[in-house]
Amino acid sequence: MLDEATSQKLHNAAEKLGQCTYSPQSTFRYDIMSDAIVWEDEIPSPPLGDAMIVRLLLRFRTSALLSTPDINLEPYWRLGGRLFPSWPGFRPDRNTPSEQLREYYVKHTKNA
Repeated sequence: MLDEATSQKLHNAAEKLGQCTYSPQSTFRYDIMSDAIVWEDEIPSPPLGDAMIVRLLLRFRTSALLSTPDINLEPYWRLGGRLFPSWPGFRPDRNTPSEQLREYYVKHTKNA
């Protein structure tokens, strides 16, 4: 179920997240604050005032990549997909589980 305040924050962030542009040269890293994998081109510049919104999306996507989707965050992921579908984080190649991403995540969470 969607929390009204968080849903409103997603609506407020939609324009900036929708302006993020996919870059084939973008690399990924582990973000300790969201416990998630993030590609450089998924974060708007300048950054959002409320980074928690992006962290919700990144955390859901990472949980899905690890084949353990967080059902509490999935409604926000779906709403984001409707509000800013061109955001690079929604690209199919970034939402397909892979052994490379799993190994990267495990390695970096052990060191976190």
